[in-house]
Amino acid sequence: MTPHTRSLFASTLLVAAVGIQAPAQDPVPPDGGFAVATVLDQTLVYEDGYNTMVDVYRPAVAPPPGGWPVLVMVHGFGGSRLVFRGPVNPADGSAGRHASRGYLVVAGDVRGHGTLRLAAVNAGKGTTVFSVRERRDLKLLIEDTLARFPLH
Repeated sequence: MTPHTRSLFASTLLVAAVGIQAPAQDPVPPDGGFAVATVLDQTLVYEDGYNTMVDVYRPAVAPPPGGWPVLVMVHGFGGSRLVFRGPVNPADGSAGRHASRGYLVVAGDVRGHGTLRLAAVNAGKGTTVFSVRERRDLKLLIEDTLARFPLH
């Protein structure tokens, strides 16, 4: 792991803790896992007007007292959030498997990637490759997810 990657990873961990009031415990899923609820293809608008898409996967039952632990899945360079979906049923992909184990999973298209990268509304607002802008985007993604899908 390079120093830059470690810095980005540490920033991500710090940002992920924002707004969580009580620590979530590791979930104990039933045999076969929890049924999974999905909210797919949600538009998220960043501070500069850049539009991106987000998918959320969560257990389809009430959260435990400490809430669901949150897992943010970030695709590789040139990818999109779609890599975390199953080929037929989105919940059968890796994001859904984590949700079936008791996690609230959010997967978003990183700036400059994914389905809206060429949209007219995003002209001139592409990626700056791991700059402060991408870290702020990640923070907003987490805050927006927690606002839309409270852990408790």
